[in-house]
Amino acid sequence: MKKYILVGILVASMALPLFAGAQSTAELQAMINSLMAQVRQLQAQLLAQQGGGTTSWCHTFEKNLGVGGRGSDVSALHRILIEKRFSISDSEQPQKDGEGDYGHIYGENTAAAVTGFQEKYRNEILTPNGLKNGTGYVGPSTRKKLNQLYGCGGVITPPRPYPTPTQSSIKVLSPNEGESWPIFSHQLIKWQAPSSIARVTISLNKLYSCNATPGIECTALYSERVLAIERIPNSGSYEWLIPGESLSVGRYEISVSNADNVSISDSSDTPFSIVTQ
Repeated sequence: MKKYILVGILVASMALPLFAGAQSTAELQAMINSLMAQVRQLQAQLLAQQGGGTTSWCHTFEKNLGVGGRGSDVSALHRILIEKRFSISDSEQPQKDGEGDYGHIYGENTAAAVTGFQEKYRNEILTPNGLKNGTGYVGPSTRKKLNQLYGCGGVITPPRPYPTPTQSSIKVLSPNEGESWPIFSHQLIKWQAPSSIARVTISLNKLYSCNATPGIECTALYSERVLAIERIPNSGSYEWLIPGESLSVGRYEISVSNADNVSISDSSDTPFSIVTQ
C-alpha cells in the first residue's frame, strides 16, 4: 500500500507544474491522459516486482488476434504486455471513463510489443515455426505461450460438435477448417449466435504472411479487413457470392460480430483460402 501512495505522490508532483502551464482544455486533457498512462505503467511495474498478476488473475486466449482487433482479449493482452515491461501507447488504451474493454485497441504499438514478447520466448514461439523474428500477430503458438503463463486452467479447445452458444457468445461454423473457396462461387457462411442478438456484421480479413523456412507454415503477420457485410439479420447463415473484381487469391478469415456490440465476436479457427476457379 505504501508503494502505491508513493506512486500517487510522485505523479501529483509531476502534474502540478504541467497543469499550471496548460493553455486550453484540450491541452489539459492531453496532459491528464499522459499522466494516467504513466500511472498504469508504474502500477504494472510494482505488481511485477511484488510477484502479482499471475496468481490472482487469469485469462485464456481462444482466438487469434491482429491489428484492428479490440475488446476483452486485447485488454487482457495489454495487461500482460505491460506486466512484461513492454510499453503500450496511451492512444491504444481507453480514452474515456467507462469505455471499458472496447477501448483497448490492437494497433501498431501493440503489434510491436507482441513482437518483443515473441522474441522473449523465441524458443517456444518462433523457432518451432522456422521464424527468426517476431511477427506481431497473436497466432496459435503465441496463444499457447500466453495461456501457459496466464491461462485459466490451460488452453481450451472447443469440442465438436460445437456447443450451443451462451447468451453472449457467437461461434463461426464455416469457413472454419481451412476450406478452399473459388472466386465467383456461391458459398454459405454459417455461425451460431443466441436469439438475443438481432443483427450481425460479417467481416472478411485478409492474412498477410511472413517468409518461412520451406516446408514450414508461417504464422500470419497481420490481418486487414477487406470486406464488411454489415447489420444483416442473425439467421445463422449467409449465402455469399465471392467477388473476383475486388478480391485477390490468398489466405483469409471470416469474423462474425454482434452489430450492436462488436466486442462479442468470433473468427475462423483456421484460415481458409480464396482460389482461382
